[in-house]
Amino acid sequence: MLAMALLSLSCTKEVQQYQTIIRATVEESRTALDGVKVLWRPDDVIMVNGQASTSITVSADGRSAQFTLPLVNAPYTVYYPASAVEDGKLVLPERQNWVQDSFDPAAALMSGYSATSPDVTFSCQTAFLRIVVNSEHAHAIRRIELSAIGGENMSGPLDAVAAAGKKVVVSGSAGIPLGEAVYAAVAAKTYASGIRMRIVDVEGHYQDIHSAKAFDALAGTVYKTEVNFVPEGTLVEAGTEDTDRRDNVTKILFIGNSHTLDATDLLPLMLRHEGVRNVELTRVFHGGYYLVGYNTYFSKANNASLTWWYPGQRFWNGNTELTYSLENIVRQEKYDIVVLQEYTGNLHAWTWDDAERDAIHGLVDKIRVSSPDAEFVYFQSHCWANGYETLLKYFNNNVEMFEAVVNNNSLHVMDPAEGYPFQRFFSTAAMLQNLRTTALNLPNGCDLCRGDWVHLDYGMTRVAASLLVWKTLITPLTGIQPEDISFRFTEFYPYVGKYTTPAIDENWPALLAAVNAAVADPYHITDMSSWTTVPDYVDDPGSVCLDDTGVDIRPVSFPLRFHLTGWKGSGEQFLWGPLGVWMADQAQAFAKWVSVSTPVPDKPYKRSIAATSSGTSCAIGGVWTGDYFEFVIPVRNFKPGTTLRFSAPVYTRRGPCFWYLDYLDGDTWKHNSSECTTWDGAFTHDATFAVGYGTTNVSTDVTFENGIAEGFLRLRLRCADGTIQAGSTGAVQSDTPYISGSDHGSVFYFLGGTHVSFSIVQ
Repeated sequence: MLAMALLSLSCTKEVQQYQTIIRATVEESRTALDGVKVLWRPDDVIMVNGQASTSITVSADGRSAQFTLPLVNAPYTVYYPASAVEDGKLVLPERQNWVQDSFDPAAALMSGYSATSPDVTFSCQTAFLRIVVNSEHAHAIRRIELSAIGGENMSGPLDAVAAAGKKVVVSGSAGIPLGEAVYAAVAAKTYASGIRMRIVDVEGHYQDIHSAKAFDALAGTVYKTEVNFVPEGTLVEAGTEDTDRRDNVTKILFIGNSHTLDATDLLPLMLRHEGVRNVELTRVFHGGYYLVGYNTYFSKANNASLTWWYPGQRFWNGNTELTYSLENIVRQEKYDIVVLQEYTGNLHAWTWDDAERDAIHGLVDKIRVSSPDAEFVYFQSHCWANGYETLLKYFNNNVEMFEAVVNNNSLHVMDPAEGYPFQRFFSTAAMLQNLRTTALNLPNGCDLCRGDWVHLDYGMTRVAASLLVWKTLITPLTGIQPEDISFRFTEFYPYVGKYTTPAIDENWPALLAAVNAAVADPYHITDMSSWTTVPDYVDDPGSVCLDDTGVDIRPVSFPLRFHLTGWKGSGEQFLWGPLGVWMADQAQAFAKWVSVSTPVPDKPYKRSIAATSSGTSCAIGGVWTGDYFEFVIPVRNFKPGTTLRFSAPVYTRRGPCFWYLDYLDGDTWKHNSSECTTWDGAFTHDATFAVGYGTTNVSTDVTFENGIAEGFLRLRLRCADGTIQAGSTGAVQSDTPYISGSDHGSVFYFLGGTHVSFSIVQ
């Protein structure tokens, strides 16, 4: 069985409030690995129920340890190291560092579980290859690359199902001496077609070695091999592996409030998408806070939250609970860049007073104690939407507010005569005001905010803010310009009551123009009224297109319900009107209406809210062939062979009779269908089901051949033939949807029950 030395971890984060104690040991059989003892070290960090440990007490022999955490409750699911936990799962790093006589501690993945007791025993979750390279060749080894011939993932999420060919690379920054053991942690699984190994020395000479035999890699087992390195060629590589060394990583600290969250929440996705590995991010958050508050309460406990990101991860680690002091956070690392964000919703940003001047100087001095060489960057957050109560209390509009913030804060802070160290300044206020001069602002209804008149739209304007941060901070470190970024936010996060506009190819040039103008002149609004195209995100066929790599998946529990009673019309379901979106009772699950045709010229379908004595629902008039509801359901570990049942009370008068239930299975849209007959026997048509006049209770099952490790189920309730319609005296046929007066009268909606539901049958 594997025994491991648990070394110092750079991701350690110290906190002040101690509430839960976990006592950790390792399995008795894991006592030694070629003389390397199993020891806990004073800066090890574990993750318990999503919370990182805050301190550790190690036993005298080093074999057990006591961890302190914020309050968590049993049962305890425990992971080590905390840095390897992403979205509640252990993720094995693809790139691992060579450690003499041991292995990279970031790859020493262990887990434990206890239903009630805080005494948890850890077990290893990976297998290890111990590789010794011998050679008459004189050069040290630069790296060893391991990949599965059959395409299985050797790294990444340990529970990943899909094969993506992720490899493992172990490298030494100064070279690995010949004859030294190289330990590589690999995912514990069967590699059906064997393993491929590439050895590269410091001169670029390489050798490829293949073992085509099936390899069963068992967790907690070390597999030993010796290789005689005989180079077969030379690699000439653009760049080096040095970008993965921690001494070449730039550490950036953001200090701010929810506007800092807005501007940075999408950065991990962008950085990962572009393969950036020479940056680490740390973020301090306190909602509604300002720099005067951070300076005054610098040492106050439970006054700041901490999140952080390391290269290769998809999302921020940590949470926004106020369990830290700012002092503890800034003392634990030596930061290269510190970004201070001022809150434009506070008088300190509108009037230049002693409190503001002293706060900025005070914070700089306090942070320089532990980061004396840090560069400080000033960040002015965006201005609120017109019509917001607090804004109108002080200003006539957000243009006037922007000008006040610039004149009474930004220009003073960036004035060399004031004595501040800031050389760089960026303003999401300028970026947003620039965008507000374009036609992109017209469909939103609240000045490109998300519906609360205060914060950026969850999609497009958050993307623009991230591009602004990128242009200011990331481009100088990587050479990657915002114009080079291929990341797109193709669909909104479905948050109830909050706008989320896609950031797609059609509006991307306007976003870049607003960002570049804000960089060139952050003190004035750039008139971009020449951008006159009004976007139409509602009726674009196929516009429901979630990129699974760009969304923090929150899987639902079945049954999933779309409620009809208590639907609340324009309140809870206000997205139905502007976007055709109907929210489910669980986060991220939603339905969207997509119309693919207009059978009556100049008369598009009619979307409304139907409120009757029997309930409330989303109503559609003018449904035609091919139009559909698309249901989007986030899942994790959705197993192949699972049968899902769709149940709904469908109501129509002169709406279409025949419908398909399509479902995306792998990469293929499928449906079950047969020759269906209208309730009166007048017409037949291939369909999944037929509905009659009034309410028809529908229930049908679909079975997925393919599973989904993490992503979205997508199903479409699609009109099979709009010409065959449910009349009051029987089914009728018509070349167009039914017109009542001057409007569509072919009403279709869900009525006659309490909900539309999806449930697991098997």
